[in-house]
Amino acid sequence: MGDISGNPIWMDQARQWARLGPPLRPSREDVDLVESQVAHWQQRNPGRSLRALLLGVTPELATLRWPEGTSLLAVDRSEGMIATVWPKQGTPEGASVACSDWRALPLDKATIDIVVGDGAVNALANSEAYAPFTRELHRVLAPGGLVHLRTFVAPTERESLDAIAADLDAGKIRSFHALKWRIAMALPTNIARGTALDEVWRAWRSMCPDEDALAALLACDRGTVDTIHTYRGSTATYTFPTHTELRAAFDGLFVERSIVTPSYELGERCPSIVFEAR
Repeated sequence: MGDISGNPIWMDQARQWARLGPPLRPSREDVDLVESQVAHWQQRNPGRSLRALLLGVTPELATLRWPEGTSLLAVDRSEGMIATVWPKQGTPEGASVACSDWRALPLDKATIDIVVGDGAVNALANSEAYAPFTRELHRVLAPGGLVHLRTFVAPTERESLDAIAADLDAGKIRSFHALKWRIAMALPTNIARGTALDEVWRAWRSMCPDEDALAALLACDRGTVDTIHTYRGSTATYTFPTHTELRAAFDGLFVERSIVTPSYELGERCPSIVFEAR
C-alpha cells in the first residue's frame, strides 16, 4: 500500500513489510491480473512503449513482467516506504521513484498510459480526498488510459464484531491479516470520517487478549501477530468504501471495465478493478 497521509504509521509499516501477506499484500494471482492488463494494452498499442505510474512502492507491482521499454514512475508520500520497500532490482530499466502526494503528481497532463496501485484508495484518509485523487489520475492519463487498482471494499451490510469473534473461535478465519481487515471493516464508521487505526487495535485487543493463543489458533508466529501493534495509538485513518461508493468516486471521469475477485481468504473484499479514462 502507498501513502497519502504522511503519517508516521508508514515508517512502522515499512519496517515490518516482510511479515505482511495476502490480503494485505498482493498475491501472485493479483500480479497476474495486472500483467494481463499490461499485455492487453500492448495488443491494442503495438510498437508503443508503455508509460506506467505506480501508486506506492509495492514490490510485487514494481517488479512484475513489464514490457521492454516501459517507463515506470512510482510515487509515494513516505520517505520511509521508499527507502525500505522500493526494490533495489527487478524494476524496468530507468524506473524511478518520487516522494509526492497523489493529488499533486509530478507529471504533465496525458503522459501516462496505465496507473496501477494496491490499496491506494484505502490509504486515503477520508472521502474528501477521493475527488482530487481521481481528478489527478484523470489529468495525467492519456485518452483511454487505464487505472488498475486492487481495493479493499467493505460489504454492503456491515458484519458485527461478535460474528467475527464467533468465526475465529470456530476456526473459520485462517489468516491474521484477514482477521485485521474484517475487524477494521466492522467498526462503526464511514468513509467520510475514515477508520482510525487505533480503533482497529482496540477492537482487536478486546477480541484477542491472549496473543500466544491467537498465534496458535491461526498457526502463525508471534511476529505476525505483533504487526498490529503499529496501529496502537495511531491517528492515521484508512477508508473502506463499498463497491458502490468506489464506483461513485470514479464515475464521470472513468468507465469501469472489469472487476476480478481473487481466490484467497477475504478475496471477495479485495477485487482488482479496472477503470478506463473517458
